[in-house]
Amino acid sequence: MTRFFVACVCIIAFFLCDGCRKTTPADSESTLTNPADAEEVALQVVGNLYGFYATYHKKGPTGWEDLKAQVTDVGEKAKKEALDAIAVVQAAGYKMKWGVDLPLMTKEGIKPDDYVIGESPDGRRKLMFSGNVKTTKVEE
Repeated sequence: MTRFFVACVCIIAFFLCDGCRKTTPADSESTLTNPADAEEVALQVVGNLYGFYATYHKKGPTGWEDLKAQVTDVGEKAKKEALDAIAVVQAAGYKMKWGVDLPLMTKEGIKPDDYVIGESPDGRRKLMFSGNVKTTKVEE
């Protein structure tokens, strides 16, 4: 259990490092957004926490409390960063998919970067199971 939390902290720290994410076109209708965006960074942290939870429990978290409980045994700095990220995503009103069945996803061949676990209220920004954030361009 301790190894799981240590790994969690290391991965969170890795994704919070400046320059860890590169902006590349995802496809013709979506692009990854600027990693300097605070909301996107928070989404990436939440996505990584969600993924770690799902990997460890073989099922996605059932709500925000599961994600918050996951970081209770980590260092204070990592805990604060994770809880702050959760608060940012909650405050932004993201619609999350809870309780995703990881073995079923694998069995059905669903790629983590193709599965949406969170969506902004306006539907433009999506958090993928892989932890990537995709933003759809606004059409005028």
